[in-house]
Order: sequence, then structure tokens, then C-alpha cells
Amino acid sequence: ILLMQGAWVFVNPSLIEGWGITTMEANACGTPVVGANVPGLRDSVINPHTGFLVPHGNSQAMAEKILEVIEDKSLRTEMSREAYRWAQEFDWERTSTKFLELVNQTVSLLPMRVLAKKGDG
Repeated sequence: ILLMQGAWVFVNPSLIEGWGITTMEANACGTPVVGANVPGLRDSVINPHTGFLVPHGNSQAMAEKILEVIEDKSLRTEMSREAYRWAQEFDWERTSTKFLELVNQTVSLLPMRVLAKKGDG
């Protein structure tokens, strides 16, 4: 955590992510992200507020955005503030509560005969 908190930028050149939890961990430490514009990272990085997204595999674009964050203190400070704020939107308690609500809504929409057949064994 100390390394992440002290970092000026977190780089995630991944090809695909399920969600991008490492980017959210960086954001929770106030660290902006430069990541590939791929599924999962598109959901966890708010381009250009909590970090930057660049085309996957474009090392030149990745390097330019990393340098931009490092060299521009006011941009880095603003992104850090936004990254931290964004990360606070997510926690396991809220996520599990929303998931259970969705499951309950889905089950309540099932016809009773389907539920009865499942219980018959």
C-alpha cells in the first residue's frame, strides 16, 4: 500500500480485465492510472479524470500519457483527487447488498411453477 500511495501514476497495459480491481486499488490510494483502452479498464478508469486510457499495444501513446501525468503537477493533483473520490463509490458491503437485491428481484420475477419444480427435487 505504501508504494501505491507514494506513486505518481499506476500503469496497466493489460489486454483485458474483468473489472480492473488493481486500478481501483490505485485510485483508492489517490494514484491516477494510465491503462489500455480495453474491456474492464474502460469501466474502472474515467478517462481523462481518474487517469488516461490509450489504445492497447500503443507504447508511444502510453509513454506520452505517463509523462504527462508525471510532468504536470496540477493535472496529477486533480486526477489524484478524482481517483480517490471515484474509488470511494465502491466497497464490498455496498456491492454485496446490490447483488443480493438483484438476485431477489430476479427470483421474484420467476413464475411460481418454475420455483415449485425446483423444490420438487
